[in-house]
Amino acid sequence: MNELRTIIIGCGNFARSSIPGIQSHEAFDVVGLVNRGEPNRNKAGEQAGIDESCRCANLDDALDKLKPNFAFIFTNVGTHAEFAKKCIAAGCNVSITKPYTESLAEGQELAEFAREHEKWISVGQTARFGPLNITVKQAVTRGDIGTPAFANFIEYRDRMQNIPDYQLAESWPVINATSIHDYDYLSNLFGSLIVRVSFRGIDAEWNPYSDPGVTSGWLEFENGIVVNYFRSFVSRVYYGGGFPPSHSMIQGSGGAIIWDAPWYSGEVKLHQMENPDDQQVTSLPIDNKDFDAQTYDYCQWMYESISEGREIFAPPEENLWVLAAVKASEASAKQNGKVIDVIEFGKAQGLPNPTA
Repeated sequence: MNELRTIIIGCGNFARSSIPGIQSHEAFDVVGLVNRGEPNRNKAGEQAGIDESCRCANLDDALDKLKPNFAFIFTNVGTHAEFAKKCIAAGCNVSITKPYTESLAEGQELAEFAREHEKWISVGQTARFGPLNITVKQAVTRGDIGTPAFANFIEYRDRMQNIPDYQLAESWPVINATSIHDYDYLSNLFGSLIVRVSFRGIDAEWNPYSDPGVTSGWLEFENGIVVNYFRSFVSRVYYGGGFPPSHSMIQGSGGAIIWDAPWYSGEVKLHQMENPDDQQVTSLPIDNKDFDAQTYDYCQWMYESISEGREIFAPPEENLWVLAAVKASEASAKQNGKVIDVIEFGKAQGLPNPTA
């Protein structure tokens, strides 16, 4: 197996939680870390067993010294394009944590830059690897509920503690920071683009964010499915780890899938019935892989893209339309629920017709 000289850029909580899974894959040889702040850089370095001489404060220095050919970027979204370009120019294929870029224009420019340099980018939409999400997708794909028609996604999250000031001031983080997970997963689940959105913001007196900490609205998909969608960054219900309860349901022509759990975990129940007196309820099995195993699966996909020519996982060209739906939702919330056509919104910002 060919080893990939790998650097990790950004050493915050998510990067540090991803390191064990990355290092468990024999192809990814983590040769160095990059982080401007010394405390997190050293935490990650000690965790990963990286020599102090290979813990860099500056990306340019790391690229020159370590000569990597693969890079994981875990930094703030505002730095993604700049850092990815430097890595690509240095000969790296790149994984960028979600969201892909801060704007659609920036995302298109970066995708073109990668094509010109004959390198690729994978957007780390790893929610697709979550055990519960895999179980739900398998059930929908098998046709367990017939043809999906509508769905309900509700999550109350307490993301109010130890939040950096810059995140509190970001534009509509309740949409931009986490909806990208769900929008990508739902588009992948239903095999369809999000084509229309409508959202309103809901505020609370204990909300520390500059914009409302709660959104409520709906997504319409190209194949006609409609999803009622509620997400909160402020909650007075607390679960360990800060992930309060969620409730999700997908209904189709032959039944429904229902799950109630914090953060994509718990039990999935399949409801099927031919008549009201004959309802069958089945608990669907979940392969409860931990996060390290999920990260390994993501690394294996990317390794197969390099070694076997497998299609790229969540490439920018695909993910830009997910990002367009997120940005359209933000625009809708700013206009008190105005219905926005995502395709027209994206094309107005230069995205090519997705059906072309």
